Amino acid sequence: MEETETVIQVTGATLGHGDGKETAAAPAARSVTVTTLEGLPGDVNGDDKVSIGGQAIVATHYGKNTPYWSRVE
Repeated sequence: MEETETVIQVTGATLGHGDGKETAAAPAARSVTVTTLEGLPGDVNGDDKVSIGGQAIVATHYGKNTPYWSRVE
C-alpha cells in the first residue's frame, strides 16, 4: 500500500443550468490523499473487474460525506 498527497485545482469552469443559463464557477483547490491498494487498478468494489457498474458506484458517492465514499476516496 502506498499513499500520495496532491492538490487538485480548478482554475476555471462554467456551470450549465437546466434552464440553459450558465454561471462561472469560482476557482477552487482541494488537497487529496490517494492510497493505492493491491488488486486490479480501477476495481472499486472488489469484484476483480473494472466495469461501468464500479464507476457508477464512484459517481453516486463522489464528494458525499458517506461511509462508502470514505473507503473509495
